[in-house]
Amino acid sequence: MDTRQPLHIDTEQLGTTVDFIQLDGGPHAVLLLHGLAGSAFEVMHVAKSLNQQGYTVRIPILPGHRRTVADLAATTWHDWYAAAEKHFETLSASHQRVSVSGLCMGSLLSLQLAARKRHRVASVVAMSTTLAYDGSSIPWYSFLLPLVLYTPLKHLWSYKEGGNFGIKHKGMRKRMSAKMGEKSRVAYNRTPADSIREMRGLMRSTRNCLGQITAPTLILHAREDNVASPRNADYLERHLGSTHIEKIILDDCYHVITVDKQKSLVACEAGRFIAERAQAATSPSIEVALPIGVPKPAEHSIPGFFPAVAPRMRMA
Repeated sequence: MDTRQPLHIDTEQLGTTVDFIQLDGGPHAVLLLHGLAGSAFEVMHVAKSLNQQGYTVRIPILPGHRRTVADLAATTWHDWYAAAEKHFETLSASHQRVSVSGLCMGSLLSLQLAARKRHRVASVVAMSTTLAYDGSSIPWYSFLLPLVLYTPLKHLWSYKEGGNFGIKHKGMRKRMSAKMGEKSRVAYNRTPADSIREMRGLMRSTRNCLGQITAPTLILHAREDNVASPRNADYLERHLGSTHIEKIILDDCYHVITVDKQKSLVACEAGRFIAERAQAATSPSIEVALPIGVPKPAEHSIPGFFPAVAPRMRMA
């Protein structure tokens, strides 16, 4: 179902048959992917901001989402990727450039697209990339998880959402909590064991393909991410095959950075990076070797963020 909506769109009012949401803009499109057990709601602020900057933005509703927990349990990560790929191909056929971005699971799917489509991906914005569940909210006994995920016990267990829901902003946390449910158009109140098993499979596959990614990549991650620690961002940076990588560590939010206290900074940085890399792609690339003794560029630092490492890049 083709649903192009104005900026006042209310994602909760959309029917369960909606396949995607699209905000029409210019010839550069951004495919924006939500997280596991989430929905377009969690990335809508970023989508609106990018659209206001002139981009066409499409948010697919990934298989098993915005329906019931049982529907999610019946899908695999290959289903999620196939849906993302379908929407990428659609955007590619009608736009000059396509960048990919996502949150958590959506970030992994974006990286999968970048690895498989390679030069066809203009740039990547990886938000709260979850290559391993190692945040502070992950139970100490998580090492026993395989005993559940790969045995009949999986039918008896699911991960129940609780605590801070990965959101530092108390008002938004309360709002999200009220919208969660077994059947929800915003976010499920639990994640079935089958889906966690599929997520772990997606993590492994993505870790194995990072070296194939050559698209310019922006890594956005919270210092206090309680689901996937900043070690995930460090690992991603070290293993990407890209020649231009920027990493920004946010200092005032938890895992769901797209709805948390620094969501506007996240949206702003995403738009900046996509625009800069698009401009660089249209300019002649010149390799510049620094003379011996010339110091490396300073670390990338922005007010409101902790400093990250200097971008790895070619001078253009």
